[in-house]
Amino acid sequence: MVLNMNHKEFIIWFAGFWEGEGSIYIHPKQNSFFIEVCQSITGKNRAKTVKRCFFEIKKNLGGHVYEYSNPCKLIRWRCYKKECTRKICNDILPYLKLRKKEIQNMLA
Repeated sequence: MVLNMNHKEFIIWFAGFWEGEGSIYIHPKQNSFFIEVCQSITGKNRAKTVKRCFFEIKKNLGGHVYEYSNPCKLIRWRCYKKECTRKICNDILPYLKLRKKEIQNMLA
């Protein structure tokens, strides 16, 4: 594991990372939702570290990693599958501090 932690430690780390940098989208008319984390990339060394983190998220939680370079460099991890998104939300919920209500509302 690139981040050198067990699964529980990874979930705790991801909860903090998502809480600071992530989003959750709910589309009530389509009864769909997804969770994502997005980062702009500047500098080669930072780019390598950010990419490694995002691919580690994919490896541990599923979903997809997308890279964009126009108009600026950006990397995004996103999980669209409803079951996967629900599991991730349930897993990170106990470790959230600032955005717990947002996840609870999505899970309701």
